[in-house]
Amino acid sequence: MINVFIYVEKEEEARTLALVLLQKRLVAHISIDFNNHVYSAFNDELKEDINCLLTAQTKALLFEDILQVVQERLHDHVKIYSAPITQCNNHFSELIRKKTNTV
Repeated sequence: MINVFIYVEKEEEARTLALVLLQKRLVAHISIDFNNHVYSAFNDELKEDINCLLTAQTKALLFEDILQVVQERLHDHVKIYSAPITQCNNHFSELIRKKTNTV
């Protein structure tokens, strides 16, 4: 199981993408942080971007399918990565297994 982190620029894109991923059963649960501040340094200058951050829980084997949906809808301007869920209670584990596609 993994957490998937998707950064998008527009609130409507975030909402639409969240609904599509849920409807396709690619994620079990998804939350959106509409005011996520991201800081980076470029040539010794700090830069601040404000994005929408989607955080979803799913099965690791569904990650490529999620990438495909994101690519089809939002193309290459989206940052996306995953991190393993190393520990969770039985209730949460069962939720992810039951609410996502069988792989």
